[in-house]
Order: sequence, then structure tokens, then C-alpha cells
Amino acid sequence: MKKYILLTFTLVICGTSLAYAGYDFDTLRIEDETVETVSSLDSTYYIPLYDTTNDDADVMAVTDIPGMGAGSTNAEIDRVADVSSRIVTLVADGAVTESVNEGKINLLGEVGGNASLTVTLPAATGGGACYHFKVSVVNTSNYVIQVVGNDTMDGHIVSLADGGDTTVGWETASDSDTITMNATTKGGVSIGDWVELCDTAADQWSVTGVTTSSGTEATPFSAAI
Repeated sequence: MKKYILLTFTLVICGTSLAYAGYDFDTLRIEDETVETVSSLDSTYYIPLYDTTNDDADVMAVTDIPGMGAGSTNAEIDRVADVSSRIVTLVADGAVTESVNEGKINLLGEVGGNASLTVTLPAATGGGACYHFKVSVVNTSNYVIQVVGNDTMDGHIVSLADGGDTTVGWETASDSDTITMNATTKGGVSIGDWVELCDTAADQWSVTGVTTSSGTEATPFSAAI
């Protein structure tokens, strides 16, 4: 009769010095062998490598791993991984921010649908942040999206007109800095109308969108700031 021996390894994590994925650890041990203790940390995440010495020599930063990107910070990793609140509802005038609104579905949901709501973008720096705005309540006044400073918008919006299967489209002008959806001629007639703006260069926002409109359709772009 054959006999088998089961080998069991115990992994114990304890302490408060090694930072990984938002948690703090001091020493990572396999049985009684110390893998690594990290004595000093910055904002980079670290992975300990097996070693019987107690120093920082064999600690590898996550940013050194192929595919993780050089210089990734805690905030940047959180930005990619945060899926806990995909929906942000906008119900009052105010500025959007990268930490709260970037990469999310920002619902234009003015309660009652009859008061103007103005959304202000941050300054464009070329950082690549994108903001998606979607109508969730049809506003019989205006939904307004504006830039700040010398920023301008470049791109286009396509709108489904109220006459059969007709579509119309508008391009930005060189000085366009504002989008207005008024629930009639300039779009925003239907729930689901959307526009997206991406920070593609300093002072420049790239815009695309699909809306529905009625009456004598008109461009939603203007120079208003």
C-alpha cells in the first residue's frame, strides 16, 4: 500500500510597514523564514521577494513589473480599479472633478426637469481624462456644459431630428466653449441623449455626442464664456 505525505505551508501576514493595495503589512513570513521587511516606503506599491535577510535590497516595486507602467501612484491605480460607483447623478450647478466624475456615467438629472443646470469642466491639460454625460431627466430649460479659462471644444454632435429618420449634425467652431441642450432645438429631447468630452491637449477638449432634437434644429455649440 502506498503512503502519501501532505506538506502544509502556512502564510502569515502581520505588522504595519509594507504597503500593498491599500493595506499595510510589516513582515511577510513563510513558516519561520523572514521574506522581507521594508523599512521605508513612498507612494509606490511593493511586492516582497523571498530572502532570508532583513533589508530592502530585494523588494520589487509594482511599477517595475512589465505592463504595470512606470511611476504608477496609489491614486492612479485607484482611478483604474474603482468601479464601486459607476453612476454619478448631477442635480445642481457645479464643477466636475477627475476623482469623482472621470470615467463614470454622469447623469444629467435635474429634479423636476425645469431649471437650468450648468456643469463646468476642469482645465484641460492633455491628461486624457474623459467625462461622459447622459440625460436621465428631460430638462425643459437647459443642460449646459462649459469649459474654463481659454479652453475650447473640438469635435461634433449628431442629433436625430423629429422628422422621420432624419439626422443632423454640427461641428464646433474655433471658439466653441459651451454645449447647450434645451430639450427642443438643441437636443436633450430624450432620456439617453449623451455627450462625451476628453482632455486631449492643453486648453482643448475633444467632444462627440448623439442627441435627439425637435423643431427647427440648431447647433448646441456656442462661445459663451
